[in-house]
This record gives sequence, structure tokens and C-alpha cells, in this order.
Amino acid sequence: MLPQLLLAGCAAPPNGLGRPNRLAVGADAVYVSDFEHDRIVQTRADGTFVRTFGGRGLGTNQLWRVTAMVVDEDGSLLVANRRPESDAEDSATVVEVKRFVDGAEVERVDLGGKVLQDDAWLDAIAPMDDGRWLLADSAHGELMVVQEGRLVGRFGGIPRPDAAPTALVREGMVFWEVEQMRHRITPLDSHGQALRFEPSEDVGELRFPSAIGVCEAQGWVAIADFGNLRVVRVTTEGGLLSSFAPTPAGPDRPVQLLDLAVSEDCSRLYLVDSKGDRVLITDPDGAVLGQISTW
Repeated sequence: MLPQLLLAGCAAPPNGLGRPNRLAVGADAVYVSDFEHDRIVQTRADGTFVRTFGGRGLGTNQLWRVTAMVVDEDGSLLVANRRPESDAEDSATVVEVKRFVDGAEVERVDLGGKVLQDDAWLDAIAPMDDGRWLLADSAHGELMVVQEGRLVGRFGGIPRPDAAPTALVREGMVFWEVEQMRHRITPLDSHGQALRFEPSEDVGELRFPSAIGVCEAQGWVAIADFGNLRVVRVTTEGGLLSSFAPTPAGPDRPVQLLDLAVSEDCSRLYLVDSKGDRVLITDPDGAVLGQISTW
């Protein structure tokens, strides 16, 4: 939940990103959550602008405080947002997931009561098999298995009082869990059991890691090391491959890495720099290929 607390307002132009916070990548499609404008910006893999959709509101095709996104197995976009139930000042909070196809809302699933507690914070969604989703609630340290909008189980079978999942990525049959406030990353098998992952000494200490991207084909993961203002790339066994610190967007705009994703062919990294109002596109070793900021 730390990155969300750091999102302050800014004066972003209507045709530019304002405090981007979440990212999802599909086949030649990149989706960026534009926090200030409560909308989604869609581009192609190289950053070429395609469309915006959403916008603040409580109705169809509208969004309110996006907290997580993922491209589902069918190519549609799942967007979690945390909104008031109504316009009333004392309105209860509703946590819901919306499905978008070509920028249009086609499904809405209310997770309040049936799945999540009222003060839940849904930080990540990962598609599972047979139409199930794995949801990460960082407020209560839970990974929940959901199907058709209903809770069908907890990952691993039991609550985990010592956990605090803030990011979750599936690659193959492995789920990579990030616990930002505990400075750790844990791969989990399809039954929710932890697998061995120990970064080598030359990786250094991770401080508040915020996101992870996985290249299964080449056997590496890229980690947004929020507290160290860097991106570190390691093998799935923990060996260091590369590390780089993105250049700030300006002298008074320190890099704030809130999310990260890897392209399907593993040739690009997408880095959400919220204070820089941009998404950097780099190669796996940090060479800048472009950015998403204005259009």
C-alpha cells in the first residue's frame, strides 16, 4: 500500500499522464492507469498511442481510484478500483473489478462482502485456470481464489497473518508475490507453497520492492527496487544479471517506481515512474527505448 499513499495531486495536462500507478501488458498492448484522471491509457508495445478510456465516475465505462490491472487470458483487461457506493459523503466503499474489451466495459464484478472485507486494499490480480482469479489483499495479508465473483478458497489453504502481498505476477505455473513492507519476494507454486528464491549477495538488499516482471523463456525476473531507486534483474535462482537506476524526469522529480512489466518477447521493460508522470520503455539492461507521457 505504500506507493498509493505517496500519490499526491499534480497538474498534468489532459493529454498527458498524471501520477501513473499501475501497468498491464498484453500482445502489442500496454495499459497504464492514469491515477490523476482516473482513466486508462492504451498504447502499442513501442509506446504509440491508441486510446484512453474510463474517467472518474460511478457508472459504466467509468473508474475511480484504480488499484490493480492485469490482461486476462482472453486478452481482455481486468481493472480493480475502489470507489464510493454512491455520491453521499458517508457512502460505503465498494471494491470491484471491471472487464474492458477494446476500451469498453463488458462486465462488472462487485467483490464487497462476498469476497473482501470493507477495508480491503486489492493490490493485484492474477488469472488462474478455469476462469479463477487470485487476488492480493495487502490490508489483510491474504491471497484469495475467486470464481464468478465469489470466494472459493485461500491460496495455500489457510490465512497468512504474517503476509502483506502488494504485487503478484503469474508466469507459467509460478506466482511471484511481492511484499513491499517486508522487503521480500517469494515464488509460489500452483498450490500456494513457497519455492526457494534467495538473491545472491551481489544483488544487495532490496528496500520496499514494489513490482516484479518475469521472463520465463529466458529464466529471469526484473524487480522494481522502490527504496533504492533502481531496477535489478536476476535469474530465477537469484543470481545478478544487471542493475540500473533510471534518470529522473527533472531535478525536483525523483524517480518513483510504482510498477514494472516485461513484454511478451522479453525485449522490453516498462517502468512506471509516478513522480515523472511517465512510463519508461527500456531494454532489459536499462537502455532507454522510449517513454509514454503525452500524446
